[in-house]
Amino acid sequence: MDKKRKKLPYINKKIGDIIHVFDPIYMINFYAVVGMSNKKFCSIIKKDIKLELPNSDSDGKFYEIERKGQKIGLIWATDKSHHLTHECFHATSWALRKKGLELTGDSDEAFAYYQQFLIKAIKELL
Repeated sequence: MDKKRKKLPYINKKIGDIIHVFDPIYMINFYAVVGMSNKKFCSIIKKDIKLELPNSDSDGKFYEIERKGQKIGLIWATDKSHHLTHECFHATSWALRKKGLELTGDSDEAFAYYQQFLIKAIKELL
């Protein structure tokens, strides 16, 4: 018996090298570029999003960008594990704080689940 892919409650798609994740609960868009150097990442963002980013000597970074009047979380990581997880935490913190949640002992589970959601949505398309 073939296993059918379970329909996910969010939208994720790949446009070239950019993964687009839309969270329909909080109505937040994320773009992710994973598994490449900063030079390549900046080149893709400049070409596809028409945005000039400064070079970085780190292995990943989270940016808040604006496109067509909308704030979008932009995630870049050189690898598909450690740095992606790290940057997804920054993205999670940004998204939930935009919605009024602060990271506390009472809200940490919401942060953990949101980070899990982002990682899963991105890795599904890698």
